[in-house]
Amino acid sequence: MRRNEMKLGYTDPADGTFHALSSVGLRNLLRTASEESTRKAAYEGLRSIGPFVCAEGFVEIVKLRNKLARELGYEDYYDLTVTNAEGFGKKQLFEILDGLEEGTRPLMEEGRKELAKRHGDDALEPWNISFKMAGS
Repeated sequence: MRRNEMKLGYTDPADGTFHALSSVGLRNLLRTASEESTRKAAYEGLRSIGPFVCAEGFVEIVKLRNKLARELGYEDYYDLTVTNAEGFGKKQLFEILDGLEEGTRPLMEEGRKELAKRHGDDALEPWNISFKMAGS
């Protein structure tokens, strides 16, 4: 995989120039840029990671890791890593996480409603949420 060859960053909507940034830099820009168009450009920069890694063979690596884990008796590679790290498998982890999500869903829904009420429905766009929540 040519990870270090990926040109990660965003294209400034004001002048069309490309600014190289790491994924951390792009996430920071999502939280701090005052212009929505800049935040959206940073978001699109982050979204470019998935297609790049898929095109560069990551899917084949995942298949090979899953095959190895199944040969070792696990459901897949994630089950293997969760079991090694936590002492229980991914089935139990997802049961825990499902309970956490179900228990906190009403708070999240209320928080999203409040955010939209305070800042408008556009606040719920993925490139706006962290910016609008900062200092809310």
